[in-house]
Formats: sequence, C-alpha cells, structure tokens
Amino acid sequence: MIDDESRGSPRARGRRSLPVDLVAVATATVLVAVVALASQYSGAAILGPLAVPSLLFAPGYVAVSALFPERDGLGGLERLALSVGLSLAIVPVLGLGLAATPWGVRLVPLVLVAAAVTLLAAAVATVRRRTVPEDERFRIPVRKWIGSGRRDAFRSGTRGETALTLLLVVSALLVVGTVGYAAVTSPEDESYSAIYLLTEDEDGELVADEYPAEFEPGEEREVIVGIDNHEHRPTEYTVVVAEQAVDVSDGEVTVDEQRELERFDTRLEHGETRILSNEFEPTMSGSDVRIVWLLYLDGDVPDDPSVESADYYVSLWGDASDEAAD
Repeated sequence: MIDDESRGSPRARGRRSLPVDLVAVATATVLVAVVALASQYSGAAILGPLAVPSLLFAPGYVAVSALFPERDGLGGLERLALSVGLSLAIVPVLGLGLAATPWGVRLVPLVLVAAAVTLLAAAVATVRRRTVPEDERFRIPVRKWIGSGRRDAFRSGTRGETALTLLLVVSALLVVGTVGYAAVTSPEDESYSAIYLLTEDEDGELVADEYPAEFEPGEEREVIVGIDNHEHRPTEYTVVVAEQAVDVSDGEVTVDEQRELERFDTRLEHGETRILSNEFEPTMSGSDVRIVWLLYLDGDVPDDPSVESADYYVSLWGDASDEAAD
C-alpha cells in the first residue's frame, strides 16, 4: 500500500507525469495531421511549411527518445543532429511504402503516415523513460531554462552570448526549413486538372491513338474523354463539345464559325479520374474542321465558350492529313 508521503514524493510524481517534450511533439503532430486532412478538402496551401518540422524532425526525435531514454545517453546537440538524421532516414522508407498503395507518394498521405508513426514512437518513448529511474531519465528542464534565462539574459557578460545563440538557432531553423520545404513540396502538390482523348484498340484497351480523322456531316463518331482532378478539393466540371470551322495561316488558327454540339457535367474528388464515352455528330463540311472539348471548373462557363476562355481543352482535327489529337 502506498502512503500519503510516498504518493506525494518526487519519485511518485515522476512516474505519473508525462514527458513535456514528447507531449509537445505529439500535440504538434496531431495538429499538423488535422491541417493535412483539412487541406485535402479545402485546398489550403498552409500544409507545406507545417509539414517541414513534422517530417524532418518529429519522427527522428521520438525515435531517438525511445532509443536513448537516459539523461547521459546523448547530449542536447547530439540528440538534435540524430533526430534530423533519423527523420531523413525514416521518411523515405515511409514514402516507399506509400508508393505501393493507391494513395501514392503525395504530401498529405505522407504527413498522415508519418504522424501515425510519430505518435506510436512517442508512446514507446514514454514507456521507455518510465522504466529509467527519475534521476537518470532524460528530460528537458523547461523551468530551469526559463529561470536561468531571465537571470542571465540581462547580464552584460551574457547578452552577446544569448543573442549569438538565438541567431544560430534561428539560422539553423531557416536552413532546415528551406531545404525541407523544397524536399517535401513537389510538382505533384500543385493544383491542376487535365482533359484528354482516348480510343479503344482491337483488344479493347484504351490508347491515345487511332483518332477519327474524317468528320462527315450527320455521321456519328465516338471517342473516350478522360478527366483528371488534382485540385486538392472536390471539383465540379463542365465539358462543352463544339465543332469549329477554322482557318490556319502562318501558324495562327482563326475560328470562322463555331457550333456547340453538347455539354455535360461531372463531379470528381481530388485524385479521381473519370473516363466517359462521348458520341458526337458533326454538322459542318470542309477539310479545316476541328472538334474541341472545352473543360470549365466550378460551372464557370461563359456565354460564348472558346479555347481562350476554357480552363483546359483538347481538340481533334477533321483534316485527313492530321490524325492526332492536340
């Protein structure tokens, strides 16, 4: 039975208290994970800067804490260096694992997986520290730092040292942050959509080849329209299908006449691809005729749709001498 004296002893309090550093890292990791989930639907660009410490420091720090729970195991600078080094080793391994999943190596899934690993390692590190006697376990003396900082910061002999230390710390964080942000922010994280044409070959496979090259008025033709959503948010798309009589002179294309054949809407989640069969029936005659598929986002379709106003477009020329889609 534990008496009141032992219940209030420093050793008993140490067993019940949670490590401040591990709690701080875990809390920050959870917050970054929440931002990552929110950015998946809102398209906010704040995730990149927040992901830098989450990916390049937190996983390695909790791993080091689990490996070295003792105070004398590593010094402060050694822990910091090893934390960054282990993070740089852990995160690529997580990326390789994601590459084998449908999510792929993208920032949001990488942050979420790293957060799960960090929280698990933080729990292991907490248990490991509690197995070490209180006077031997590693801890960050926050109160001591605050107290000594207030006393020493205003001493004339230490003002220069304090300023230099702060400058070095800020410089190091800026360097790590800049490099880390460049490392975790790839072109895959940019917002964009895509529209393209496909056809079926003799084996029933979809290929970007063998497009219809001749459009006879009143003759129905068919192509496969593909749409990709990489906008980092659910997006409503409108596709306007139009035929154009064009004039090509000195590389410049002039639309002499345009007729809208049809339009259709579709909604895609981020990362989703929609493959649609599209049948169209040209009405114009002549060799310089092209069919265009104009892609507009969020229902923002002007009264006079055109290649210039479309967010994205793809075209198919009816000239028998040009059998490829743009």
